[in-house]
Amino acid sequence: MGGMANPRLPSANVVLSAAFCASGAAGLIYQVVWLRLLLRAFGSTTAAASTVVGVFMLGLAAGGWITGRLAGGWRRPLRAYGWLELALIPAALAASVLAARLPALWLALLPSEDPLTGPATALRVALAMAVLLAPAALMGATLPLLSDHLKRQNASGFPLAWLYGANTLGAVAGTLLAGFATLGWLGESATLGLAAALNAAAGLAAFSLPEASPGEELREKDSAESPWARRIAPLMAVSGFCALGAEVLWTRLLVLLMGTSVYAFSAMLALYLAGVAAGSFVCGRWLARKRDLGTAFCVLQATAGLSILVTFEGYLRLALARTGSVYLYSPLQSPWDFLWLFAAAGIVVVPPTLAYGALFPVAARLADERGGSAAVGRLYAFNTLGGMAGSLAAGFLLVPLLGTRNALYSLAALHLALSAATLPAGAARRFLAGGLACGALALALAAAAPNSVTRILAARLFARVPGTIDFHREGVSGSVTVSRDAMGNANLLINGIMVSGKGDIGALMAHLPLALLESPRRLLVIGLGAGNTFRAGLDHGVETEAAELEPGVLEAFKVLWADHAAYLGSPRGRVILNDGRNLLLASPRRYDVIVMDGSPPIFAAGTVNLYTREFMGLARQRLSPEGILALWLPMSCFEDDARRVVRSAADAFPNLSMWIQPRSGGALLLASPAPMSFDGAAFERRIRARGLWRLPYLRAGQIGPERIVPERVLRLLASRRPAVTDDLPATEFPLPLFLARARRLEGSDDLILLLRAP
Repeated sequence: MGGMANPRLPSANVVLSAAFCASGAAGLIYQVVWLRLLLRAFGSTTAAASTVVGVFMLGLAAGGWITGRLAGGWRRPLRAYGWLELALIPAALAASVLAARLPALWLALLPSEDPLTGPATALRVALAMAVLLAPAALMGATLPLLSDHLKRQNASGFPLAWLYGANTLGAVAGTLLAGFATLGWLGESATLGLAAALNAAAGLAAFSLPEASPGEELREKDSAESPWARRIAPLMAVSGFCALGAEVLWTRLLVLLMGTSVYAFSAMLALYLAGVAAGSFVCGRWLARKRDLGTAFCVLQATAGLSILVTFEGYLRLALARTGSVYLYSPLQSPWDFLWLFAAAGIVVVPPTLAYGALFPVAARLADERGGSAAVGRLYAFNTLGGMAGSLAAGFLLVPLLGTRNALYSLAALHLALSAATLPAGAARRFLAGGLACGALALALAAAAPNSVTRILAARLFARVPGTIDFHREGVSGSVTVSRDAMGNANLLINGIMVSGKGDIGALMAHLPLALLESPRRLLVIGLGAGNTFRAGLDHGVETEAAELEPGVLEAFKVLWADHAAYLGSPRGRVILNDGRNLLLASPRRYDVIVMDGSPPIFAAGTVNLYTREFMGLARQRLSPEGILALWLPMSCFEDDARRVVRSAADAFPNLSMWIQPRSGGALLLASPAPMSFDGAAFERRIRARGLWRLPYLRAGQIGPERIVPERVLRLLASRRPAVTDDLPATEFPLPLFLARARRLEGSDDLILLLRAP
């Protein structure tokens, strides 16, 4: 049968490539959706995200390893691949259902008296592994099976590199589909349905293709082991460590160019995968000529290391070209900025990833000339496990210890070390050794240069008014900066975005709702920021907790306030290093006031988890019967998004209102299970009783009718848009609004005009 089918094999391989392309798209769609689902259970922490990615990659490695170990046991590898694709559908959908229900599951298993400890984190990791491991392992098993199928097609000459490239190209398409279209337009459930349809198409296509059978000549060739066979897998583990570590570091660096939107990450990942696919396709054509693969591996490692160095210099030039103060709020200001987003990511990411894409096919051929599934599975497992280690090490160790730039340079140096360890013999060795020496010198000189991140921030902050950077620290969740201009104004920046300063508005976020209640006892602040709201709660004399994701923000608080010790040492105050939504999920405590101030802009990645109807419902469960949720709605934002956020609160709470300060940067949305009283006399009486009457801005006029938007107006405003939900997180995906040039609210005065005629 194999001999008769050979004339059809070239066209069959085109179909197989298309099927594996669809499989790659489905895999990335699943990964994007699962990450969103699990982050809602873990909290929006880098630790949680890295753990989820690590578990996912562990599954890929396990699938590749097991399938490779079973090499020779597959009588019909193409059929087995088809069944794997179909089996992925129920496995992936079941994982999605379980991931959405993880909060209830792990909360039921946690000890109620101490829900935020190390054992709790370990339990969440174990549950995430139980959910993701099976479908991820099925995905990891596909490449070795197809490599075994291609190995049997010894007459077709179709390279594994092309198949690998097709799969990666599909992953690019899946990333762009999920990140730029389906999640924002259709929601998570429909996006999962699209991924399942792609798996079905890939599986059915495999069933339609002819199966190849190995001949005696091929079996004889299988018995010979390549001299590289034993050492190439560990080398590729180190290379995978560098590749995935660099991806994490590029994400951190590109925030300054592209902002914290989900589009920025999607563009970076898509171009990362596109570079890998292009490198694999080019390598496939090159491999057909059977060059010196050992020398190629050495050169590719050096190329990856040196291109990291060169592209970082390009990154610095790009960042210094966009120094307007507007970029301190968000680099996405118009539809044209999306083109810039792709161009910037392409310049930084694509050159090194071209080398990454070529490395795996070269290594696979070095491990086994015929590309058998045993060698490919082992290589895939080592490379993936190395990548998992690189992803975790980059975020948790390298960035806090070295900083993002020096961490990236350390990976470049590791690539150069891999190249040096695999130098070929003869004249080529002397030539390549000289090149490596020059590269090492250039790397050392670049590492000695001033900190590039603070240089970029200073250029943006002090373009008009001179000043200083008083504090800068790179942590696991992001970089934290405190700046001070010549007029004494201090500001807090997180990931290069202006978050807050020392001002009255932040204090009023706590003072207003607390003063509306007769006897408040406990306040929760989600997002410490510059600390104004936290301090205001303690000034009121109530027990005050602040949930803050990044420890560097707590250190910045000490730099911003000379009296920080009095507040941080207060027996009534506590800063909890945890995500706000995760804290509410885990904590059995009830609060009289919850103040939520998410990092701007409104479409910042992850912030949507605090705007959804589900979060509003969770906050209501954690409020006392007369408690108040105070949610800061930042400007500038799209009118559409403002309506959606108000609708989320309106759906979850029977009573709501809004406080507006003219000529400010936002509005305070107030929601409660009970009716709220805006009695000016009672308000001032409480302020005096709590010793706050000396504050000039805290008077009954703050809750006058010109500042308080009535409920009927807000419900009318909200009725014209659907709510933000976990399934349809529309505010995080504003691309359609940018393209339509939808109306934007640039400040509270624009919101006042909108509310007069909603």
